[in-house]
Amino acid sequence: MMAIISFINIQRMLTAMAQENVKLKSKIFGTVEYHLPMGRDIEGDVRFIRAEGQFGQFVFRSTKGSDYYIWQGSTMLEDDTTLAISHEKKWFTLSFNLKSSLHYIIEGMPAGVIAERCYNFFSTNKARAELRLRKKETYNSFGIIFEKDFLERWKGVFNASSDFLTVAVNRMQGKIFSEDIVISSEMLSIIENIMRFDYSNDVPQIYLEVKISELLLLCLNSVPEQHYPARILLSKDEELKLEEARKYLVENIHTKVSVPELAHLVGINDFKLKQGFKFFYGTTIASFKLNERMQKAMKLLLETDVPIKQISSLSGYNSVPNFSAAFKRTFGHSPKHVRGRRQK
Repeated sequence: MMAIISFINIQRMLTAMAQENVKLKSKIFGTVEYHLPMGRDIEGDVRFIRAEGQFGQFVFRSTKGSDYYIWQGSTMLEDDTTLAISHEKKWFTLSFNLKSSLHYIIEGMPAGVIAERCYNFFSTNKARAELRLRKKETYNSFGIIFEKDFLERWKGVFNASSDFLTVAVNRMQGKIFSEDIVISSEMLSIIENIMRFDYSNDVPQIYLEVKISELLLLCLNSVPEQHYPARILLSKDEELKLEEARKYLVENIHTKVSVPELAHLVGINDFKLKQGFKFFYGTTIASFKLNERMQKAMKLLLETDVPIKQISSLSGYNSVPNFSAAFKRTFGHSPKHVRGRRQK
């Protein structure tokens, strides 16, 4: 049976099931930090959480299989809220957005949106993510986190699954498909069957695995070939140099550096740096640099009183107007607007 608990008690209840860090934070209700329920509790492999209060409603259900993890959630909150999640593992996540467009920020990736009734596959490694939830809007989502062993069982069964596995396992951080894919009625039917699965009956868990496998293969074979990133062959040493390049960009966002200069710094040729970076991180070097700058600027605007002119400089801009224009293109609002909302 689902327990109805207060907003304050979410932290106490979920911390007892600690494995992955999660935070809810909003201007009105502040920050509540808890843990994503993974693993087993008194109901075996299934967990239900329901929280209601003046903040709104939050419902979460999770199911842990042998080498996969199913989650489904529904939220309707009374304030613009950020749901922050962090994990210390390599996650391969097939994510379906069933209701309301969902804005997300994943560490090491450009900010993005999954439109309503669309899906994509994400590869994340020891990442922090934030979901931006708008007030009084209902969000429904469903997803499956796969372990590598599950995916490898399907390698070679279909060309799509083989190509996908190669990309997913090697993608250090990012979306696997270049564009989100519309959820078909057939996919939706399978999702609904999984969500309605009755854990109290005697139907073996193999039913879930069959349905999950069916959904995975249907999704992979529905993706147009052009949405798969082009492959590139790199040595382990070259892969490490790509990660070194990424870290340099993160730690030196205020410094201007060209692709040839960055390639020289880490010891790799220009072509492999550009193509390898796009393959492993799902974005270009220029887009990655811009995203890192904008995320730092947003954090400073929301969490500090540092003047906008100084934030512009710290974000690598010599001109405040240029910084403001880039910020507005990224987030849809000017830095002044964001700072003003925080101070209200």
